Amino acid sequence: MKPKLLAIWAVFAALAAAVAWFELGGGLHSDDDGHGHGKLQQGMFVPLALAEVGAVEVVHGGALHRFERDAAGLWVYHGVHQAVSDPAHSHITDPDGARRIEAAFTALSRAKLEREFPVGDGGAQYGLASPSMVLLFVRRGESQPVVQYAVGDVAADTVSRYVMLVGGKQGATIPDYQIGNLLKLLDSFAQAPAPLPGVPGVAKP
Repeated sequence: MKPKLLAIWAVFAALAAAVAWFELGGGLHSDDDGHGHGKLQQGMFVPLALAEVGAVEVVHGGALHRFERDAAGLWVYHGVHQAVSDPAHSHITDPDGARRIEAAFTALSRAKLEREFPVGDGGAQYGLASPSMVLLFVRRGESQPVVQYAVGDVAADTVSRYVMLVGGKQGATIPDYQIGNLLKLLDSFAQAPAPLPGVPGVAKP
């Protein structure tokens, strides 16, 4: 084979290898999801950067707890409200409360999905069919959640907790202390929210 032809084939092989590397995830990734938002973070429990999260809702013990950012980007605990559209409804940000929320969600945003496995029958054997908690993450400026998780039982290893995307068929585990942190956060506000209307109580862990 002539040297010139060999050189052409070498260049072609190098280009093919580069294309394969990019397609397999070794190259640069777009920071945009096609809708003007940051790319969802694969393998992370919270698929958004924390700076993109505008609200988190926690359904636990038959009540809805809502955390959201105010106009300045600070976290506020809303608890349960029957009429969130009430024009007289307002909140004053509590700096200490905002710090507690930020700390808990910062830790949660670093949690990775650990062991993943297929789930049948709604995940009853993992406590996912009647979850102890449901978590919803909403992007800033939006009203519909990006992801919704069912939180089930503590795993046999006693350090992991079963989770599953609501309506999904794939379960996973995350560190159980992350859920413990959320429960402590709820308790720290020393409020007794009203039952969530129209939603059956979720089993306590």
